[in-house]
Amino acid sequence: MRYKFPELGRNFGDCINEWLWPRVLAEAPSTVNFYGIGTLLCAHFEARARSGLPTHVMGSGAGIGAPPSAAARRNWRFHWVRGPLTCDRLGLPEDAAITDPAALVGDHLPAALSRAGTLLVLHHSTQSRAGPFWREAAAAADVGYVDPMDEPEAVMTRIAGAELVIADAMHAAIVADAVRTPWVPMVACAPLARQFKWLDYAASMDVPYKPHVMPAADVAQALGRYRDATRPGPLSPELVGGAPSGAMTTLYRGGALAAIGAGRLGLGAWGRADPRRLARAVAFLEGLRGVSPVLASDAMLARRKQQLYEAIARTPFGLRTPATSPT
Repeated sequence: MRYKFPELGRNFGDCINEWLWPRVLAEAPSTVNFYGIGTLLCAHFEARARSGLPTHVMGSGAGIGAPPSAAARRNWRFHWVRGPLTCDRLGLPEDAAITDPAALVGDHLPAALSRAGTLLVLHHSTQSRAGPFWREAAAAADVGYVDPMDEPEAVMTRIAGAELVIADAMHAAIVADAVRTPWVPMVACAPLARQFKWLDYAASMDVPYKPHVMPAADVAQALGRYRDATRPGPLSPELVGGAPSGAMTTLYRGGALAAIGAGRLGLGAWGRADPRRLARAVAFLEGLRGVSPVLASDAMLARRKQQLYEAIARTPFGLRTPATSPT
């Protein structure tokens, strides 16, 4: 059974699909296009669906690129989607939103025996581009580090054993909520457009999303951020009501101006170990340990998990009883 698109590779959030669904579904959806965990509701992944097969959407979100065509969506079964912004973007009824299916992982992981320290979990794109840099910065800041491309259970176990998670990867925050670990949202180098999915998840769990933005690495990245922050797009006011978009624009403009100044100082790109840039990253991580973290309420998590299990039970694939580790 293909629970994820092969081209996504070692993407932490998408790899949770192959770990979670065999634990909760009574039957493997082997002859369908399956859209589960991930930001998959876009034209890009519509074009990569296997033709002639029914399409079932179970928790995916929109937010990157153009949405799937209206013609295709007429033949899709939307069991639920990640959040209200996805509903708005695809023209779905409000009650089609529950939350990301990864909210269930806490029910299927061994309980952590203890919690200790702060853990940094990068987005896979940040890891690919600047993993060694951030690993060094984390070590200097006395922050734990886990490669988001490791096996998903290993990453989730580390999250469950931490006292605080600094999350550049959205699914690090979602898993942290699921295992009751407070988290702080960080933006290392992702473009502004990727923040749509964070806002979508945050709205689904009634938590704030006020990310802490690492100053850009170089002038090219700074200008790219500024361009993202000032052009119309998925965070435009007519879609998210103005305030989140304005806040993100301010954050990115500030990061852009800081990076332009850094470029004038010759700080260069991520790849070289510049002591001044490393010191800034260390101070950035140390500062995040002192901010107020985020954690969805126990009541909201319990409500969303109940809704997820009920929605799964109504699908043609059914709910594994009890929902537990596969044999």
